[in-house]
Order: sequence, then C-alpha cells, then structure tokens
Amino acid sequence: ANGDGVAADPAQAFGWFAKSAARGNVKAMHNLAIAYAQGEGTAKDAALAAEWFLKAAERGYVDSAFDLAVLHERGLGVPQDLKLALKWYGVAALAADAPSQERAAFLRQQVDPAQARAVADAAVSVLRLSPLVQANRLPDL
Repeated sequence: ANGDGVAADPAQAFGWFAKSAARGNVKAMHNLAIAYAQGEGTAKDAALAAEWFLKAAERGYVDSAFDLAVLHERGLGVPQDLKLALKWYGVAALAADAPSQERAAFLRQQVDPAQARAVADAAVSVLRLSPLVQANRLPDL
C-alpha cells in the first residue's frame, strides 16, 4: 500500500486487503474500509467503507469504531444518525481513545439526555466479536 520495500500499488494492496479481510483479519478489514473511503486502489464507496468499519469495530478495532462514528455523524455512506455516531464514539472512548471521548462529549450535548444515557448503555453493551485466530497467523510452509 505504501511502497514499503516495493513500489506502491494501491490496486494490488486493495486486493490483498480484500482477501485478508474476507478471511477475518481485523487490520485488513480496517484497511479495506479506508481504501473504500478514500478510493485508494478501488472506486470510492462510503457505504462499503461503513460496512467494513462496522465489521472491524465489532471485533474491537478502535480506529474503525471512530471512523464509523464519523460516517454516521456526517451521513457518509449511511444515513446521518447522531445517536449511532455517539454509540460508536462511545465504544472507542471506552478504549481510552481521546478524540472519541471529545466527540462523544460534544454529541451528548446535541441529543436528549435520556437518549444520551441509552446510547451510552448501548456502547457499553456492544458485544465484541472475536477475531479469527487463523486469519492473523502466517501459514506453515
């Protein structure tokens, strides 16, 4: 993707991210979402970015939870929904992500206090799916 030791090739990087993400590699899910969000190696597609950010966020990838919240806050690839944005900022904030804590504090002031409490409870109760162990290991050669 970045040309680390080889020539940068966004399309080839996208292909590897897609294969790895499909096998359950959480970092690849996030990188695939970024590729879709930015149109790196593929056509820009905010809806597919949101799908892959969600898959990674559900597996505990904090940066994906933050990025998914941004998409919900701005209505990019998903309907604009401040409560869902607050939920995913809250998930990342629970992992001590400072920017998420700041955005969550701001958005809590934008919604009804009862809704803010319900969303905070939803963030705490997000069930984190386990990453697939085999997706994060190199094969034995």
